[in-house]
Amino acid sequence: MIQRKQTIFLLLAFILTMICLCLPIGHFVLEGMGVSPVMYNLWIETGDGLRDFSSWPLFLMLVLSGTISLIDIFLYKNRPLQAKLCWVIIGLLAIWYLGYFLLGNSLADEFKADFQFSYIVACLPAIAIILTFLARKGIIADEKLVRSMDRIR
Repeated sequence: MIQRKQTIFLLLAFILTMICLCLPIGHFVLEGMGVSPVMYNLWIETGDGLRDFSSWPLFLMLVLSGTISLIDIFLYKNRPLQAKLCWVIIGLLAIWYLGYFLLGNSLADEFKADFQFSYIVACLPAIAIILTFLARKGIIADEKLVRSMDRIR
């Protein structure tokens, strides 16, 4: 069961989540001269090299969703739990998006700058949500298949 298509979907969702975790997710465009602060999931790196760790909740959401994705791969013997954990992953990634937009806009006021989203990196969790949803559909289909085989006996 570990070589099923939902395993591949969950593994790809894990990889995309970890890629998003490592890349910058936006930057602040200052009104005057100076180096723009860059926002990562764990910190905001200012122009003078200082790090402000006010974006750590985004890091936490991605680490939790990535960890649960990896654990979910190996729960193939407990398909109902595996399907429920897919909803947890989707929920965590949706909360990440909410935090991403709220934090970016609130910190833009603090820096007195415009926040520019990194759209390519910001799409990675959305793709992970889609892959997790497809994995959940595969898990449900497997569970229906197993239950139909039990009925025949």
